Amino acid sequence: MADVANPAGEAPDFTFVFRIVGSIYILGNALGILALNSRSRLLWWVILVVNITQATGPIMIPLSMWTAVNDVYGVQGILSSAITDGGALILSLVMIISMLKFRTAWAQRHS
Repeated sequence: MADVANPAGEAPDFTFVFRIVGSIYILGNALGILALNSRSRLLWWVILVVNITQATGPIMIPLSMWTAVNDVYGVQGILSSAITDGGALILSLVMIISMLKFRTAWAQRHS
């Protein structure tokens, strides 16, 4: 928050919003578990949107936060976000490629 006039005053707001966004992604990723029992087309699109937006995490989070985390915790502090955001990117690509290949959600051919 180097470009903010009062970083200490802004930190609680940033932290609150950061936690809300994180909670939304927890719920969004939990919806993905429904895919074990449901092949709803709506669920497929929700999962795709959640993963695409989650994959943008490294560019949406301010660079100063990544620097601060790395300074305080090292690579271990960045690892959880790298895994979840990287996994979301990979899953998004797999979903998009399978949708283009099979021309249907869930890559299932209709019998």
